Amino acid sequence: MKSDTISAIDNFIIAFLQYKNILKLFHFNTPIGFHHLKVDDLEGKISDSFDLFCEAYQGLLRDRINFNKPVNIEIITPSKDIMILYTEDLKKILKEISRLIKGTIYIELDNIIDVIHNELSRFLYLLTFN
Repeated sequence: MKSDTISAIDNFIIAFLQYKNILKLFHFNTPIGFHHLKVDDLEGKISDSFDLFCEAYQGLLRDRINFNKPVNIEIITPSKDIMILYTEDLKKILKEISRLIKGTIYIELDNIIDVIHNELSRFLYLLTFN
């Protein structure tokens, strides 16, 4: 696997861990109802897909995911608008990884990226409802 691809995947892993924490805070601050249930649903689905992605990635590398330097993860209590920005940013990172691995043997990673990307797109759509 090329170093720019590994770097992009490392950035995705960090961004996802940050996103998951922000999503959890958004969930805690969303009133019970439609959005609360949809955030709960999204969190479960993308967490499962993220686990699959990391396991497939580790299998391809034949190694564990390791960070040899401290990783700073920003955690804020987001508004709906900030949640939309973070979701769009994560989708951009996924699109870049997909571009880097397109046409390679890493089809399994690309399939998992598609699942995560679709869930994030669905979440953005659901956030348009009041």
